[in-house]
Amino acid sequence: MDIYLRKRRWKLILFGIAVIIVAASLYYTNILVDEIRKDERKNVEIWANAIHHKADLVNVTNKLFEQIKDEERRRVLTLAAAQRRIITATSNEDLNFFLGIIANNTTIPVIQTDDKGFIVSSRNVNFGGDSLKKRLEGKLLKDFTVYAPIVVNYYKDKKIYLYYKDSNIFTELKQVIDDLIKSFFSEVVLNSASVPVIITDSTGRMVTAFGNIPEKKMNNHAFVVKTLHSMASQNNPIRVNLANTGVHYITLKILFTETAQVFPIRTACGNQHIPVHCLPFVQLCT
Repeated sequence: MDIYLRKRRWKLILFGIAVIIVAASLYYTNILVDEIRKDERKNVEIWANAIHHKADLVNVTNKLFEQIKDEERRRVLTLAAAQRRIITATSNEDLNFFLGIIANNTTIPVIQTDDKGFIVSSRNVNFGGDSLKKRLEGKLLKDFTVYAPIVVNYYKDKKIYLYYKDSNIFTELKQVIDDLIKSFFSEVVLNSASVPVIITDSTGRMVTAFGNIPEKKMNNHAFVVKTLHSMASQNNPIRVNLANTGVHYITLKILFTETAQVFPIRTACGNQHIPVHCLPFVQLCT
């Protein structure tokens, strides 16, 4: 009897130890999960703030470019005024000042035509041959009609037309802002927090980019709707207003203890946009 009693006691002791170990494991696991949750939330908040700062940087840069564009427009208007003054001047007037204004334009491409569209003169334009007495047409006309021409009246019903386009410097700077916007979206979807991200347009119903989510799943409309609902229940979508592209909403998922898998960035374009209709999170963003 003593042997059976001892075995029973040992079983009870071992069972009690096992219960203590399990309870302790659950307790410390819960503490660990809570710490991970807090750290992940903090990382996401830092990342979200970084998104806003980057968006602000893009917008400030674009604002600077818009100021440059306005300045170039004013310079062209000054050129037109100088051209008009030269044409209408009397023979004894000193035109050095106005000629200097035209000569100092070393960046903005300008083409002057008569009222029949024939090229009279040009500046900062490389035609690759004799351009005088040629009509402004084809690709050249398309390039120089992004902005409406400036009309100069110089004698009764006689007119000349000044066509211009952005300077090479401004065009290169514009490419910089476009690259900044593309880089912004790439950095968002391939985020350092390694969380699933979906970017939608201003309506919240059209997916424009996503990251850290398998592409096959994103081709499933039901999955996209469900995922956006789940993400929106965790965090209000981040609203960013980017230059030239308008308002976008960035929706993300906090993984807590899940292991993040990194998938290639996929950007929807054209008719590849994925419609997401009647999403509750759209209400959160308004």
